[in-house]
Amino acid sequence: MTAPIPRVDFERYMVISATMGPQGSLGNQIAIVAIDSSGPILKVRIELTLLQCPALGAIAYPVDVVRVPKRRRRGVSFVDRYTVVRCPD
Repeated sequence: MTAPIPRVDFERYMVISATMGPQGSLGNQIAIVAIDSSGPILKVRIELTLLQCPALGAIAYPVDVVRVPKRRRRGVSFVDRYTVVRCPD
């Protein structure tokens, strides 16, 4: 089941997405955990979780999307933090 697509007023907001592309583990995750809009550069903090377990033949496309107020900016900076989870032996 797919959730309905929310409406976005692009005159007032912009949409930021973070994606990992195709992943061979269903446990791999990506999340936008913080947005710092205090300066001229919008800073987006991303957390990625990489599960190092054998894949079950499934491919996932992890993604996270947020809506933020639109303001005039010089750019966007993404800061990544990786967590690697090892599977038990």
